[in-house]
Amino acid sequence: MLRSGFVVLLAGSLAAAPSIADEIEVQPGQWRYEVAANMGGLPITEMGVDCVTPPEARRSLSQTAAALGNACTIKSSRAIKDGYAFTLTCDGALKGEVDGEVVTDGERAALSGTGWAGAPENAVVITGSAERVGETCNG
Repeated sequence: MLRSGFVVLLAGSLAAAPSIADEIEVQPGQWRYEVAANMGGLPITEMGVDCVTPPEARRSLSQTAAALGNACTIKSSRAIKDGYAFTLTCDGALKGEVDGEVVTDGERAALSGTGWAGAPENAVVITGSAERVGETCNG
């Protein structure tokens, strides 16, 4: 879930300043990422390198939420300095809600969020970071 989910969220947030309508333009290339989550006391971490191709370089927060699967949507969002604050809700097999922020300086991005999964008493804390490490995905 982390790689197919939060990496998409991080990779979709790695560009320069976001534009209107929660749309983020990504710098294509190779990105190194690290995501840590604590879900109800269970720590989960993932790190790796992923490629963002030119066709993937522009997406909205809503598109990113849909890519997570699990009937996830952006309930609300607002522009903040260098990024977005958002509320993500998921109504699929694993219900939950996360209030988070994605910020970027153009070559790095950070994700943080808190919420719940499964039931409101099951706390979730998520942090992530990503850094562009190559202009192309060929090494």
